[in-house]
Amino acid sequence: MTPWPRPSGPGGWRRIPAALGVTLRLLGLLFTCVPILGVLVFAEPAAAAPLASEEVLDAARAFARVFDAVPALSARARGEAASVPAETLPAAQQVLRALEREEGTNPFFWAAWGIVGDAGQDAAGAARAYRRASELAGNGLAARWRLLKIFQALGREEEARQEWQQLRRLRLRLGLDRVTFIADELTFAARAFAAAGQGEAAEQTVALAAEFDPVSADVHLARAGLLL
Repeated sequence: MTPWPRPSGPGGWRRIPAALGVTLRLLGLLFTCVPILGVLVFAEPAAAAPLASEEVLDAARAFARVFDAVPALSARARGEAASVPAETLPAAQQVLRALEREEGTNPFFWAAWGIVGDAGQDAAGAARAYRRASELAGNGLAARWRLLKIFQALGREEEARQEWQQLRRLRLRLGLDRVTFIADELTFAARAFAAAGQGEAAEQTVALAAEFDPVSADVHLARAGLLL
């Protein structure tokens, strides 16, 4: 065993308390910082969850601020109605014009105008409005997800395809391994397809769910259920 080094030279013994004091101070700093670091590291998942939930809520509020004011357009956007009654269009247009000042940067405001354009046989105007809606969604995953569902409800296949592409790009650009709210909704939809006997649609949907949350137990259970 290596012997403890003996102090040598003048003042050698005096250097030991000084060195020991520095060491103790460093140890004290370490034990003070470790709990703080632990809180930061282990709190990260918990802190990230409310942010995702808040984004979903923000998108829901933005949708509601527009579509709650125009029920005929809301039913169409949600896929609850196959068309917008022609007699409701003038009132819907009037409401949207009144909302423009406050909601002009809201993507769902322009989605509503797109529905008006579709209902009024203004194909070019509808396409412009939908493009503007997509532009304003920006990097908002929840906003884009809601836009995608609107486009699917409207049967706008090209716009829906583009939103899927944007969602995938965003997930990669933001470095997100999991986008749980999208995966949860897709898993629910996959189970609904399976219950309706639409096996191929169920498989495609659960595959998308796995893409957005590859470690979700619910996604894997849904996939296993399709194989049974």
